[in-house]
Amino acid sequence: MKKGILISAIAGVLWVSFSLHPSAAWAWRQAKVVSPEGELADVDWTAEEKLKPAAKRDLGQSADASYHAIRLRKAEPLHMHDTHDLVVVVLKGEGKIHFGYNAFELQKGDVTRIPKGVPHWVENIGKEPLEAYAIYMPPSDGKDFHRLD
Repeated sequence: MKKGILISAIAGVLWVSFSLHPSAAWAWRQAKVVSPEGELADVDWTAEEKLKPAAKRDLGQSADASYHAIRLRKAEPLHMHDTHDLVVVVLKGEGKIHFGYNAFELQKGDVTRIPKGVPHWVENIGKEPLEAYAIYMPPSDGKDFHRLD
């Protein structure tokens, strides 16, 4: 009888917590990337990539977009993209994105939209590297990354 009451109490607390704080449900989710080809596996970063403050791995491209894995150990410089809109999904870690004087903390499962021409930079604020999935539209050739610092 006591076990049933305990289970009911725990279920009630979880229901109230998620009702009052819907974002709390994200804490239990695993951020992942799924496409028609299947689920994106963890990227096996090379030793050289692991030493870089920021590393980018090309994953694929269509006529309209390119897809990349990003690993951020420290911070990237203030920069902008002249011709590409960018959508970034945080897969692991914690960071902070800066748009001018505005800054927003990011964690696993968060999505960021960065329009072309908007100055920005991201810093890793966690203990582990920040890993993300980035979509550039149109496909990126890497030539429109312009440092502003």
